[in-house]
Amino acid sequence: MPCELCGSEQSATHVAREMMFGRRENFTYLECLGCGCLRIAAVPANLGDYYPRDYDCHLADAKRTLKGRFRQSLVTFAMHRPWLVQAASPLHRIFAASLVHALRLTPSMQILDVGCGSGRLVRDLRAAGFSALGIDPFAPPVSDASGPAVQQCELKDIAESYDCILFNHSLEHIAGQREILRLACSKLRDGGVCIVRTPVVAWAWKEYGVDWVQLDAPRHLFVHSEKSMHLAAQQAGFVVADTVFDSFDFQFWGSELYQLDIPLEQGRRNLAAHFSRARRREFARRALELNRRRQGDQAMFILRAAESTSIP
Repeated sequence: MPCELCGSEQSATHVAREMMFGRRENFTYLECLGCGCLRIAAVPANLGDYYPRDYDCHLADAKRTLKGRFRQSLVTFAMHRPWLVQAASPLHRIFAASLVHALRLTPSMQILDVGCGSGRLVRDLRAAGFSALGIDPFAPPVSDASGPAVQQCELKDIAESYDCILFNHSLEHIAGQREILRLACSKLRDGGVCIVRTPVVAWAWKEYGVDWVQLDAPRHLFVHSEKSMHLAAQQAGFVVADTVFDSFDFQFWGSELYQLDIPLEQGRRNLAAHFSRARRREFARRALELNRRRQGDQAMFILRAAESTSIP
């Protein structure tokens, strides 16, 4: 089966288990030896069964809890104070504010979050006065005082155009990479930007192989290398204007749980039983170093239409 991005017919075969929930079913992945991407050999017909109600991004609205309300207040506060974003490391802790500052987003812009899950990022943006909508084929619809916040649909069902389209750890769940990116490009307004945050085939894959936590069989249908992400973007009519590696300690402790045959949802409840505080700090330090070397296991790709490549 030739690679859909680079056309190479050379690939390596790997068998990975479902380990987030500990089902331990086997799934075959193909590693392209041309561009380095990983893709599932056959998409399960019952793929929806692997997104249960307790799947992390579909959990109920966190802002109903005191901790959730505090987190959202902090994010809103940070959206107007760049110094706080710079002090909050790594990026994932306060991503909505980081996104606003990095791209100089303004409340007048229309923002679409593709594959938004329960809509946490959408809620963060809307709470700070931004116009944002989330879509997800598996998540239940959500509305607030301003109208629909999350719609249960796909990008092809959306007729409007947007200033910013986000794939915040959702692109890897979609089989047709070029097709979905082409669709996103067609729905961007002039001067718009497409943001893709996604796992990246790099050091963690080489180190842990099929135990790499962000392979996430079978939910991740396509996992890019930096090279294949550039190819997919170019074939969809984009250029990669910038890339920010933003991996964190998850790549270590998640993968090492799998090496111990411990499912993610079981092990993350009590990480202290498996990893000392000192070891977790070392994981975090090593993650920052991998990001500096452009070898972190996830990154944010800033895409612009080929005829509009300036960075804001």
